[in-house]
Amino acid sequence: MSLDSKREKALANNNFACLVLAHEDPIHLERLVRRIGSEVPIFIHIDLKTDITPFLDIMKPHPNVQFCKRREMVIWASLSMVRATLNLIDMALKSTNETVSHFVLLSGSCYPLTKMEALSNFFRRNRHKNFIRAFPLLDADPSQGWKVRGIHFRFLADRGSW
Repeated sequence: MSLDSKREKALANNNFACLVLAHEDPIHLERLVRRIGSEVPIFIHIDLKTDITPFLDIMKPHPNVQFCKRREMVIWASLSMVRATLNLIDMALKSTNETVSHFVLLSGSCYPLTKMEALSNFFRRNRHKNFIRAFPLLDADPSQGWKVRGIHFRFLADRGSW
């Protein structure tokens, strides 16, 4: 069995894929990809404000990596971040043919501490569960809440209120 067919079989047998939102540091992103491993499909969105060339170059040895073609100009905590994430999900669903049960959303600054085999086993045990971290915006740390309400939704407020 060739290395390519082994990789294809491993990718087909995996039960999760990683979605990565990145905007800087191709070297760290490549380390992240190596840590995740060649058996996990990885889908990467590079902020449209960033030159994608260094990312494409450094990822050439990683056949399990695909870059999102529908890129967004991402602004932190804005709807553009949601659009970039949805673009990744759409691409991943089409590419994995629904062979994965879970997507793991990471930033380009993340670095997994757990082994991917342990994560895969966790998702096998929890195949029909979703794990989403959420909190009411009004209960958020005031500085974070202000960033979201004051910066990204100020157009909804009266002009004198901000």
